[in-house]
This record gives sequence, structure tokens and C-alpha cells, in this order.
Amino acid sequence: MSVRRLADQRVVIVAGDRYRFLATSEDTDGAYALWHAMIPPGGGPPMHVHSREDERFDVLRGRVRFRVDKTTIDAEPGDSLFVPRGTAHAFRNVTDVPAEMLLHVTPGGMEEMFTRVGRFARTPDEHPGPVSAEELGRIARLAPEYGIEVVGPPID
Repeated sequence: MSVRRLADQRVVIVAGDRYRFLATSEDTDGAYALWHAMIPPGGGPPMHVHSREDERFDVLRGRVRFRVDKTTIDAEPGDSLFVPRGTAHAFRNVTDVPAEMLLHVTPGGMEEMFTRVGRFARTPDEHPGPVSAEELGRIARLAPEYGIEVVGPPID
């Protein structure tokens, strides 16, 4: 059994977004990770492909535009998307308020990359600032170690 109390949850700022690790690979013997994401207006990653993980996104708040291969989907609260490994995808908050999602990552372990390229939040509800060139460089350098390839720019 594993219990992760709110006070023990790590919160990381990565690429302008905020991720709270609800369950990590360490908690699940590598089976999966579960994160709560806060995506500020206009936030989200560039098009990328995971060679090791499947991802499921559950939108809790806001409207998030996903591009999965060549398909564009505007997801709203209650919508879920599954993106299998090997599939190019990106998302972007297309509203003027923060969006929130749950991210299910199978297997777990990708959270290690997030802690290496981002930074731990000073407070659990810290609002992320803009992405720095230094952070983008760390992402480009470390992503291949985790089987992630950036294949295009962020979506509009």
C-alpha cells in the first residue's frame, strides 16, 4: 500500500505549466504515474512523441485543444483522451483562464524527466511564469534520454 498525503506531493513547474505528482513510479512499482496539471492560458507543450509511455488526459477545467497526429480536438471538462505511445501529440489551453487536467502515464517514470528539466514550485499553488531559453535547452537535451522526441512547434 502507498499513501501520498497532500503535504508530500511534489509540485514541479515545467515548460510554463504546473504539475502535481499524485502518484509516481516509485509509489506504483513502475506501473504508472498520475499527475494533476495546471495549464495557464496559452500553455502546453510542443508536438512530441513518447516511445515508452501511453498517456490519458482527463480535462477537469477549461478547454484544451489537442492535436493527435493530424486530428485537432477541443476537449472540455469531463472529456478524456488516450494517446498511445508512438503517436505525435500536443495540447494547448485555448481559454483565458487556467485549465486543469489529470494525466495518467503508463508506465511511470517520466516524472523524473520533469524534475530534471523543470524546477520545484516554491508553493503548491505557484503560478508558472514564461518558459526560459535555458529550460527549453534542458528539455531538448534530456528528452531523448526518456524516449521523447519533439517533432514540431506548439499548436495554435
